[in-house]
Amino acid sequence: MIKVANFKELLGRWVRFEVFVRWSSDSRGKAIVYIDGKQRAVLNGPTLAKGLESINYFKFGIYLCCTKDFRQIKGTSLLFSGVRAATSRKGLEVE
Repeated sequence: MIKVANFKELLGRWVRFEVFVRWSSDSRGKAIVYIDGKQRAVLNGPTLAKGLESINYFKFGIYLCCTKDFRQIKGTSLLFSGVRAATSRKGLEVE
């Protein structure tokens, strides 16, 4: 797990997430996460599980992690807009 942001800093506002991934099950893999245009995390190394390359996939959304007591969980919602893929970061720009 790699921390990219404090959840509280994202609440109540639109946030632009960009993720670059070079898929590889060896040391050639790379992942970079940008939030509002600023690089927040870099992973160099495998981005696919060796032997499972054909069934790996990319997901994003709200995930519950590290909550010690389920009674502390509060309902929330998340809106996505303009989700797209491109072969370059420039290709993600809104026209």
